[in-house]
Amino acid sequence: MKTKCTMLLVAAIASIAALPLKAVNSEISLSVSDQSKFILTVDNYSFGTPSTTYNVTNLAPGMHHVQMFRPLTQIYGQFGTPVVLYDGFVNIPADSRVIAVNPAFGQLNIVSVISLLPYGYGNSGYGNNGGYGNNGGYGNNGGYGNNGGYGNNGGYGNNGGYGNNGGYGNNGGYNNGPWGYPPPAPVLGMAQADFDALKASINSKGFESTKLTVAAQALQSNRMTSKQIFELMQLMDYESTRLDLAKVAYGRAVDRQNYYLVNDAFSFESSTTELAQFINSYQG
Repeated sequence: MKTKCTMLLVAAIASIAALPLKAVNSEISLSVSDQSKFILTVDNYSFGTPSTTYNVTNLAPGMHHVQMFRPLTQIYGQFGTPVVLYDGFVNIPADSRVIAVNPAFGQLNIVSVISLLPYGYGNSGYGNNGGYGNNGGYGNNGGYGNNGGYGNNGGYGNNGGYGNNGGYGNNGGYNNGPWGYPPPAPVLGMAQADFDALKASINSKGFESTKLTVAAQALQSNRMTSKQIFELMQLMDYESTRLDLAKVAYGRAVDRQNYYLVNDAFSFESSTTELAQFINSYQG
């Protein structure tokens, strides 16, 4: 009996030793594009204290219920009804940090998904020739799933995820970096070819008011980066027109956290001050 117990104990120890290392817990980082404070609830757990950014750790992979609220005193006073910035579900992959930003009411943009695994964790990843590790993971030759990215034959979509031929980036997984760590997801605005055509159209107009009208029309149906908006402002001849364009474009910027870049198009500090006041009171 004693010998049998000893054998069972040895077998149990051997089975524990054979287990893989404990996976890194998943995380999510949440903020609002205008850097204002909010209250966060994840899976019905409220964090209570208003903050500009929340970093929630030790999350299991999968779908999580995320709710973001304006603080009561910020909108309606102490006894008012909280304003819901976002109420929905976010899919958090295993061993990853998801960085998300609320750009407007009811919206949540996933800025990037970063692996929390060390470089070279395992061979051929968790999946088939294309998981987290070598020869197919966040790094080389193919994303999360089978031979490339989340789906089939490359990334989210067809033959190459967000990028070319596999996963988020170029030719495999999230990136082609030497260390295999994913870079932040690119901030996407208006397609470069379309943006170049827009600038050419604005330059062809003889009147300042017409230039502003064309730019405003483009902004109605296109989102732009802060850098693109800055370039449009440079096409305007007058300071007042540049300021008007900066105000019109703010609600269409995909990266409002970088909107300070447009200030370089101004010649006078008063314009920078007026734009800052406009942004602080913006209700879009």
